[in-house]
This record gives sequence, C-alpha cells and structure tokens, in this order.
Amino acid sequence: MFKGHGYEELAEAWGLTIGNDEETVKIIVEEMLSSEKKDEKARDLREFLKTLAKEEEAIGYRASLWRGLREISDDGDLLNVASRLVDLMWT
Repeated sequence: MFKGHGYEELAEAWGLTIGNDEETVKIIVEEMLSSEKKDEKARDLREFLKTLAKEEEAIGYRASLWRGLREISDDGDLLNVASRLVDLMWT
C-alpha cells in the first residue's frame, strides 16, 4: 500500500485533497487529530512508518525515529506525536 516516499501517501490513502506541501501537511495533521477512525488511521500510519523506516535505512537517515514512533501502543498518542512530525516524513 505504501512506498515510504512521503507524507503525501497518507493523504492519498485517507482520500484527502493534496495541495502544496504546507497545505498537505496541515490537512494531514488535522486528519490525524480528528476524533474519527483513530484505530484505522493509526494502523495506516504504522504501516507507512514501517515502509518509511525501510526507505530511510537505505540512505542512513532517521530510520530509528520512525521505528520508535511506530512502537507507541496507544493510537491516540501515536497520532498526536506523529502529527508534530508530518513535515519530516519523506525520503
């Protein structure tokens, strides 16, 4: 489902309209913090982070951050913390 290339993949998976980078990040953050379907969003996010870590491991960059973030067990906490890092989620 995800290739781990960039946060735009989350927007596409969630059916969000993609704008410029700044707009897309804002839309993804709002979606992460909304109260709807947190379990589904967290599952998608964990899968995305898994592929992102693999991609970044290949270039020696931030892989441990994404692996660690993925380990947060509470869906709400994961989405809350990840929402602050969306603009870094690209390879």
